[in-house]
Amino acid sequence: MRASALRASSVRKTQKRRDVKALIAWPVLIVVVLTDLVTKLVAVSQLPPNGSPEPVIGNAVRFALVYNPGAAFGLYLGSASRWIFMALTAGALVILWRLYQQTSAADRVRALAIALVAAGAVGNLIDRIRSELGVVDFIDVGYGIHRWPTFNVADMAVSSGAFLLAWVLWGEEQPASGQGPVPAANDPADASTTRPSDASASLPMPYPVAATTWPFWATVAVVTAVDFGTKLLAVEHLSPRHIPHRIIGDFLRFTLAYNPGAAFGMHLGPASRWIFGVLSLVIVAVLLRATADLTRMSRLAAVGVPIVIGGALGNLLDRIRQRDGVVDFIDVGLGNTRFWTFNVADSAVTIGAACLVLALWHQERMQERMQSAPDALNQKPTSRDQAERRRST
Repeated sequence: MRASALRASSVRKTQKRRDVKALIAWPVLIVVVLTDLVTKLVAVSQLPPNGSPEPVIGNAVRFALVYNPGAAFGLYLGSASRWIFMALTAGALVILWRLYQQTSAADRVRALAIALVAAGAVGNLIDRIRSELGVVDFIDVGYGIHRWPTFNVADMAVSSGAFLLAWVLWGEEQPASGQGPVPAANDPADASTTRPSDASASLPMPYPVAATTWPFWATVAVVTAVDFGTKLLAVEHLSPRHIPHRIIGDFLRFTLAYNPGAAFGMHLGPASRWIFGVLSLVIVAVLLRATADLTRMSRLAAVGVPIVIGGALGNLLDRIRQRDGVVDFIDVGLGNTRFWTFNVADSAVTIGAACLVLALWHQERMQERMQSAPDALNQKPTSRDQAERRRST
């Protein structure tokens, strides 16, 4: 009786450990989504429809009803913005679900971070589905004429969850290969565990393009120099601004433009220059810290990291040396349907990011195969396998 009671208690404790992640994530998600929905309904019913601000804490915090048809920071993609951002939100939720599945049962902080980001995404997705006007924003924070872009509870959840998730992922350290006790070669009890560990021991070491080698910094320098040189030529030969010069018909044109914000017209007012400059430095620092792990994945990652860093540094130089903003000049499109004007640094960041995404996807596939390898090793050969081996010998 006592033994069965102990087993039942052990099962209950194990079940509680398994439920910790769910007990945190799902209540947080439901509460945040409901809070966001209710506050938006109250804002629509109580605030003036013309966007007139209502002071809450002096001029520092005001409530002003605004409909945002785009995304955060005024990011707008034209008439298709609603459907594009709905699709992007759905894709982000799929990625968050995968992260949640990969989160250990006892990792409360990571579960909380994922729940906050997912709740904010769901809250704004509901707005996009139910109204063509866009997402309801109403929280207006700032000092005098210097105002932060109007936001809502969902935006707060996404921002806080994203910072928390970045902090968690930053603190996670992968165990170095080769560490830990090594089973004795003549110990039959460890024979089954020796072979699977060989798979982890055979993980590729960082490729030559690593932060401590000259090819890494040579790639960064080449990308930055090419970007800087093409911008100088654009300023010299394409002035004045906004006059297109045909290169390949109307499809590819060179048009000089200065972007005081970031990609896709994202602008944060007079402080954009310094805010995006600091963000560029943070991105470079994060990539440099993660270089060893990223370049261990594949050659794609080993090349993608310095390309992204070079592009980030190229645009950072523009923000530092001039107030007008980043020099853009590559104009691609058909007729009046044009992509945003960009530069070599933007191309480098996009290509490098695509390399990193492909490398991460490939790494995940490799890990799934490695996890299934022990089962294949322990499986007894069938008569068909034995017959094929005899024929091969």
